[in-house]
Amino acid sequence: MTKAAIQVHPAPESLVQLSHQELCALAEEAISKLSRQDEQIYQLKAYQVQHNNLLLKLLDLFIAGNYAKIHSELRYLAEKLQDQRASKAARGKRG
Repeated sequence: MTKAAIQVHPAPESLVQLSHQELCALAEEAISKLSRQDEQIYQLKAYQVQHNNLLLKLLDLFIAGNYAKIHSELRYLAEKLQDQRASKAARGKRG
C-alpha cells in the first residue's frame, strides 16, 4: 500500500482542532494528489486521441480498399507492441 492509502485523514468536525501548520500540510497533500490525478487524466485523454486517430486511419484505409497499407500498419503496430512487451518483461526481470 502507498503512504497515501494508509494515512487516515481527520473528520471534518476535527479540522477545527488542527493547527494552521497541520491544515496547510493537509491542503498541500490534497493539492498534490489532485495535481497527480489531473496529469493522469491529461495523459489518458492524449492516449484516447492517438487511438481514435489510429482507428480512423485504419478505417479510411479499409473504406478505400487499401488492404496492403492496412496490413503494413498492422505489422508496424504489432512489432511496436512486441518491443513494448519485451521491454516490460526485461524491466520485470531486473526489478
